[in-house]
Amino acid sequence: MNLSKLYFQIFFLSLAFWIIQCDEYVENKCNQACTKFTQCAEERYGSQKQFSDVDRSKLRIDCERGCTREQSFILPCFETETSCKGLQACVLESGYMD
Repeated sequence: MNLSKLYFQIFFLSLAFWIIQCDEYVENKCNQACTKFTQCAEERYGSQKQFSDVDRSKLRIDCERGCTREQSFILPCFETETSCKGLQACVLESGYMD
C-alpha cells in the first residue's frame, strides 16, 4: 500500500471522528438548552394554557431542530442567561423565533 494513501486514510478517519464528536456535543448542548426553554415556557404560560405531553414534545422538537440548525442563536443565550426571563428575552431578541 502506498504510504500517502495510508496517511490520507488516517487523516480522513480522524476528520470523520472529529465531526461526529462535534455533532454529539452540539446535540447534547441543544438538548440541555431546549429542556430549559421548554420548562421556562411552561412556567410562563402554564397558568394560561394547560400543557399536554404532546405540547411539550412538539415545543421541544421544534426547539431542537432550530437549535441544531441555528446554534448561534439559542446556545449563547443558554450559556449566558440563568433565569427563564433572561433566556426567553435573549432568544426573542436574537431573532431565533422569527
